Amino acid sequence: MGIAERKNREKQDLREKIIQAASELFLQHGLMGTSVRMIAQKIEYSPATIYNYFESKEELYALVIKRGFQLLHGYTKPTINIQNPVHRIHAMAESFMQFARDYPNYYRLLPMLKGLPRDGPKSRKEIYLLLENSVKICLGNNQFSHYHLGTTSVFIWVMLHGLATLAITGEVGSPMPPLEKRLSDSAFLPLFDMMLSGLIGANHKN
Repeated sequence: MGIAERKNREKQDLREKIIQAASELFLQHGLMGTSVRMIAQKIEYSPATIYNYFESKEELYALVIKRGFQLLHGYTKPTINIQNPVHRIHAMAESFMQFARDYPNYYRLLPMLKGLPRDGPKSRKEIYLLLENSVKICLGNNQFSHYHLGTTSVFIWVMLHGLATLAITGEVGSPMPPLEKRLSDSAFLPLFDMMLSGLIGANHKN
């Protein structure tokens, strides 16, 4: 390895180290509670070093969020090959759970419920559109109750996020006591299916 190549790799390694430290601090303290100095102290460098790579903590935060959604998109994208839209939505639930288990810190940072799901990073929009298109087909095929497309899509989006959060934290952000320390994977999908069957079952009763 040449000197230039080694220096470039060292720069990339340090950049990744900064991003990792920042993501951990953002999770603990939020954007407002995290400072560039705190990030620098965590990796034992000066704040000036951070500014050599990033203009601000806001740029770092945006990068962390973007990377998180890109990772999640990588988990959900293969479900597009599933022809049955109900099965595809179920597979999306599995992919959310897998991502939350593999990258719990990233998952906790993602603003899943902030604003409309169509807003935010491109990968977030693509994940939501995959879900929305699946719901649209279900409604067209009379597989779901005849609710509004947007309402049904957001409802399922909230279910996905809420149950994945419950599975990795044992709570959903409310003051209710956790059901157990961690909701097991074996309990996550049956809960999702029970909620999803409500959309299907209600339609069959009409």
